[in-house]
Amino acid sequence: MVLNSKWKPVLHDKLLENAQEIIFTIADSLIEVHAVPIDQALFFGYLYLATGNSYYLTESRKRLDRALDSCPKAISTIRLFGGLAGIGWIMDHLKRYVFMQEVDEDFMQEVDEILLNALEEDSWSGHYDLIQGVVGIGVYFLERYAENKVTKNTLERIFYHIVNLAEIDTNGARWYVSPNFIDSRALKNYPDGRYDFGVAHGIPAVIAMIARLIENQVLSREQLTFFHNSLTWFFTQKNNNNEKSMFPTFISPGNKSRNQSRIAWCYGDMGISTVLYQSGNCVGDKALMTFAEELADKCMARPYDETGIVDAGLCHGSSGVAHMFSRLFHSTGYTKYQDAAVFWFIKTMDLRRKTGLAGYQSLTREGENKWVNDPTFIAGVSGIGLALIAATTTIEPKWDKLLLLS
Repeated sequence: MVLNSKWKPVLHDKLLENAQEIIFTIADSLIEVHAVPIDQALFFGYLYLATGNSYYLTESRKRLDRALDSCPKAISTIRLFGGLAGIGWIMDHLKRYVFMQEVDEDFMQEVDEILLNALEEDSWSGHYDLIQGVVGIGVYFLERYAENKVTKNTLERIFYHIVNLAEIDTNGARWYVSPNFIDSRALKNYPDGRYDFGVAHGIPAVIAMIARLIENQVLSREQLTFFHNSLTWFFTQKNNNNEKSMFPTFISPGNKSRNQSRIAWCYGDMGISTVLYQSGNCVGDKALMTFAEELADKCMARPYDETGIVDAGLCHGSSGVAHMFSRLFHSTGYTKYQDAAVFWFIKTMDLRRKTGLAGYQSLTREGENKWVNDPTFIAGVSGIGLALIAATTTIEPKWDKLLLLS
């Protein structure tokens, strides 16, 4: 089993028992679910680490094999979430940290080649973001670089595209989202495009990627200037002090339209806080880490009914908030963040319904708002289960590198 003595459970006694019951109910609910096998493989892999039960190891391997069998269909998209980069990252992660066996390097080299071909283009025509863009490809290649499977030049190509996609002036560096990458329902509010403040699709993930490139000595310390230029513009976009959130979700060009954000991972102050803290740690910027803590404190003070949290998934739900507070607790040692994590894990348990997978459904805002059964990592029960495993064991949740949380 892969244990980290520095990682410890934040739930104890009856809360731990309740969380474990939910974990096993999630496992039971997923047995006959055939969608998103790669996400389920990650959940069952960590459940094997938590229990030592070979049944869950078998279930993880079965789902990984199923994902690989369908991989040719996924090659149409190279994105980190829902595409080839994500399948490669999870496969590599499971085989190194869970199965403890050699990775299928033939497959991984094939993935490398496809993604490298995309990076070799003179300009990046897609989104810059974590979910589907060049930052997400960077997450994949950071892992490969750590294993000495790709060279420094590969990560330099990530930085090349990040710089080329930036708008840079005396106000700092920022990244614009064109109308082509905005869904039709939101486009009416941002017909001229927008600047995105979410970790999932926006500028915080770019900042985090630059910090990791510096930490891995891909970039020189002199290139810290570019890192700080991105922070300069970002910080000038803060909301007024009397508003609910410190940062907006989006702003339009010319600052003509801005709004409040919730405290989720995908969009909101808590996601920004955790990502900035990790970024500050990467580059040794104590002032940035202190700011991130202050932002997390603001999130703690926000009344629950003003947080915008209505479901339990990692992306925009309570388990994601709980896990981020747990990460901050483990990073800082401050028990106030452990208390906040416990609060949000209790909310996660309270959000169970009479219907759904293990009592959970996700509110989808694509098209008509509706509650759906969701087995995925990013918004569904695979992710909820992983967060609960991290809350109840000494197994470090290295899977959260996918979310730029570690």
